[in-house]
Amino acid sequence: MLSRFSTVSLFFGLIRAGLGQDLEEGIYQFNSGQTQEAYQNISAYFKEHTQSGLASYYLARLEPKGEYSLTYLQDAIALLGEERERESARLALAQYNFSQGLYVSTVEILNRFKKEYPASDSAPQGWYLLATANLAGQQITQARQEMETILSAFKTTDFAAWAQLGLGDCYFASGNYNSAAVEYQKVLDKYGFSQAVPLALSQLSRCYSELKDDAKAYFYYNLLADKYPAGAIFPETPLQKVKSRSGAEQMVDVTYTVQLGVFGSQSSAQNLVKTLKSKGYEPYVFSKTLDRKKYTVVQVGSYRSIEEARNAKEKIERETGGTCRVVIRE
Repeated sequence: MLSRFSTVSLFFGLIRAGLGQDLEEGIYQFNSGQTQEAYQNISAYFKEHTQSGLASYYLARLEPKGEYSLTYLQDAIALLGEERERESARLALAQYNFSQGLYVSTVEILNRFKKEYPASDSAPQGWYLLATANLAGQQITQARQEMETILSAFKTTDFAAWAQLGLGDCYFASGNYNSAAVEYQKVLDKYGFSQAVPLALSQLSRCYSELKDDAKAYFYYNLLADKYPAGAIFPETPLQKVKSRSGAEQMVDVTYTVQLGVFGSQSSAQNLVKTLKSKGYEPYVFSKTLDRKKYTVVQVGSYRSIEEARNAKEKIERETGGTCRVVIRE
């Protein structure tokens, strides 16, 4: 996208053959955030140069009316040659179609985008929009494959967390709530600071509601409400008849614990247990098999409310200098 170029390099890089002063200044203003001034200058240039692909592209980005923006985008794609703006115009056209619910058209545009710009800096964004359009259009298998590709090819980008969430959405849309829950949990475990986290918590609550597991449904709903009290997307309350948190916890007989780690090395687990015992704790240790590999789980305490568990977690972190998490005790 254009944001990857600095304002200074754009300004000097835009001295191209035949570029008018109004257009050059307008593009500079656009990249400097001076949108009103940019619109005036580029519009003035466009009146005299209606076949300018660059002017059409920037007017599409500046035009508040969607139908006009669409026309400018289509003109820009037809008129631009090898300019970098042609790549952005294709992606913007796909975004416009997606916003209008035109998922088949979105997929067609993005499949062409993939072929024309395989090494684009915008490739992760294009792939993610393509996967999302396929999912919205009920092409779930294709969407899942594309989400998996993003996780493999673009795992260091911000889109990895959203692809992980999207993979959960694919399973959820298929009615496979157990697999969906596994993928949503990975969002929390791998991308804890991503904006995808509240959506993952919301979807986890929905998954366990569908699976009739009221304890876990309430647990994730509670985490969402506590950590993201405003602006998060909330599912339906898992327990409609319950008015208070403590009442809900008693009703579903949920017990919380503080989990300090899941270790592949038994010696690491034993060292932690020794440290915990030296500080007066009685850790609970058990084995768990994940992906055919055996792990040692270390937990501390049994709490009837999430508030108690959270207080214990903070105390343990202060005393050990490590990090841990609150989970439902199995």
